[in-house]
Amino acid sequence: MKLAAYVFEQTQAFDHLAIEWWGKHHEGIKLHDVVLAKQGVIVFDEYKPAAIQYIYPAEGSDCAWLGFTVTNPNLSRYRAGKALQLLFETSEATVRQLGKSMLYTGFDHPALQKIAQRRGYIAGSVVKEYWRRL
Repeated sequence: MKLAAYVFEQTQAFDHLAIEWWGKHHEGIKLHDVVLAKQGVIVFDEYKPAAIQYIYPAEGSDCAWLGFTVTNPNLSRYRAGKALQLLFETSEATVRQLGKSMLYTGFDHPALQKIAQRRGYIAGSVVKEYWRRL
């Protein structure tokens, strides 16, 4: 299995994949393209898209948020896990290059929580998110 990660900086470059995969992983919860950042990372397994994560650098602070992390639902758990590891490595390196020194993210999926904790993320409080279109 050959994995490759690419940083993208185009709006909607891979949004259709993220929206499709999100719907398959989160039944009944629609992901809207308006919340997806212009910058992110996509990992390919050979030539097939495997995982996507969006990067949200905070203006005026040293923080960035990694959001809407999602994998291709057709991957095995093993391949998805490997793709997620490379996804996080690449996203973290990209955020460092942006001059940020702190990352935050959030997951409700136990496998993503485990990967984050293995990478040194510290679990915070459990919070229910609320969204509103203005």
